[in-house]
Amino acid sequence: MVQVVDANIKSVPKNVYRVVRSFIESSMKDQYHWNVGVKVGEEVTFTKMNKWRLTVLRNQCTAVLTSPHDVEIVYKQCSDKLLEIRHRGKVELEIFSMEDAIKTYVTADVQYATPLPLIDLVAKIQYYLSAACK
Repeated sequence: MVQVVDANIKSVPKNVYRVVRSFIESSMKDQYHWNVGVKVGEEVTFTKMNKWRLTVLRNQCTAVLTSPHDVEIVYKQCSDKLLEIRHRGKVELEIFSMEDAIKTYVTADVQYATPLPLIDLVAKIQYYLSAACK
């Protein structure tokens, strides 16, 4: 049965919003350098210079998205907590299920901000995770 639910819109710090937006909106075309992962041991790192770095921990089903602006987003595929977003060490948002990710959007007090669906963030991280774990 089709269901309609209200979005859960969360306000986050500006830097968190900008990192999420940059990561979600980065092109998936092969020619861009951030779509090339560098493998060292069990870690694979994808980097968009001065914007974000995604480190996939292959043996833990985990990915960590960081930025130069003290933002850290931890995605754990095999955990009770699916996603944790931190800014300057403080937990800003926790997502415990795919259902929560579908309903939750983030926004911030920045010019031209539109609510960003966290399911898009999760899907993009999963894309990189699956590529790194081949």
